[in-house]
Formats: sequence, structure tokens, C-alpha cells
Amino acid sequence: MFDEEYRVFLDLLMCCDPWPVGTERGNDGHEILLKFADKQAKCRGYENWVVAFHEFMPMGVKP
Repeated sequence: MFDEEYRVFLDLLMCCDPWPVGTERGNDGHEILLKFADKQAKCRGYENWVVAFHEFMPMGVKP
């Protein structure tokens, strides 16, 4: 995932709290996305996706 894509993904996750799609048993899509966001955060040197949300800004992108 490119940096610009990750920034948009972080914004989407934060704006969608609470998650708008059903989270009933058997629907683990939200959990899969959170784990992916955490994995990407760790690849970029952050503890988790929430920390990355607050600190990560790709080069050339204005806050």
C-alpha cells in the first residue's frame, strides 16, 4: 500500500467509528481491516493504526 493510500485508509477507519457496517457474529470484516491497518502501521514504525492516524503524514501531503 502506498503512503497516500494508507493516509486515506486511516482517515476512513477513524471517521467510521463506530463501524457503520454490521458487526454481528460471523462478520469479521472490520476486525480484518483493523489488523491490516495495524500491520501497515508497524511497517511504518508506529505502535498501531491509531498512533499512525495522529502522526503519519506522507511526503507532499498537507494536513
